[in-house]
Amino acid sequence: MESYVGIDAHCNTGLELAAIEARNGELLWRDRCRLDAQLLREAVSRAPRPCAVVFEQGELATWLYLTLSGSCDSLVVADPRHNRLISTSPDKDDPFDALALAQLARGRYVREVYQPPVPFLNLRLQVRHHYRLNQHITVLKNQTKALFRHHGIPVSGTAVYSPDNRAAFLKSLPAAARPPGEDLFAMLDVASERNRAALRLLHQHGRRFPPVRRLMRIPEIGIVTAATFAAFLVTPSRFPSRSHIWSYCGFGLTRRRSGSHIEPVRLRRGFNRHLKRVVKSAVERLVQRQANPFAAAYQLRLERGTLPTRAKLAIARKLIDVLCALWNSKEEYDPERVRVV
Repeated sequence: MESYVGIDAHCNTGLELAAIEARNGELLWRDRCRLDAQLLREAVSRAPRPCAVVFEQGELATWLYLTLSGSCDSLVVADPRHNRLISTSPDKDDPFDALALAQLARGRYVREVYQPPVPFLNLRLQVRHHYRLNQHITVLKNQTKALFRHHGIPVSGTAVYSPDNRAAFLKSLPAAARPPGEDLFAMLDVASERNRAALRLLHQHGRRFPPVRRLMRIPEIGIVTAATFAAFLVTPSRFPSRSHIWSYCGFGLTRRRSGSHIEPVRLRRGFNRHLKRVVKSAVERLVQRQANPFAAAYQLRLERGTLPTRAKLAIARKLIDVLCALWNSKEEYDPERVRVV
């Protein structure tokens, strides 16, 4: 490699760039530009070739990756959690951060973050949009119930959200509180309709991926779970072992030991929250349904005296293994071939 270019990106202040030589780490030039794709490519083109560009994973990482693909010889998206030279530096400034990134890349001290292909980026976008709409609906429902309880009207369940019951519930509110209640119901209707439209789009787009169609053959695995698993895992082959996949999904264990001090084994932090959410939900549905090998294995573990939480952890790991096996083998799901012990 002839040179390294570090980029510190911010939506408000723009981009800070610093280029160094690969042989001796000498600073070649600094530059600053706004968020403009053409200006960025022109700035990077000034660096001697072959050139490696490094920037941290953040809100602009995807844009930078797509913009600079093909404009340099190597693109490195660094994990900011491991760049302690930047986070603990006494001189914390954007130009210093860009230079530090280039120096870390030159010394091979950055941990690279995997960047998926464009089709999987688009699938991630749709999955995240569906989750955001679900969260917005949950907030609106909580605010609606809070409005009634604030005026001494106990509400529970889902009856308050039904269009057939709204008139009666609104009538029980004081006159001053009825307009806010009507607005909350109107916003809830709009959010629910947009969420249904987003789910239809996710179903239409997600079924174009062969792994999604195969994963949906497993009982209790719907389009949201299958699309989430495909969008964020991308491919099981990018992980060195299945234990790394468990950790990425939130079901890996961490062990810490120093001298005679041994900490208790616990679940590893730093996982993908979307994957953990869908796997946990799928496990809960599978263990409650009787006619599947996962529920049978769960009951067997309970009979052996295993705690329910540990039994579900084992079932979650096995479910991830089955999903990855179907992905790699390109075979259809067959419950007779699943061995969960």
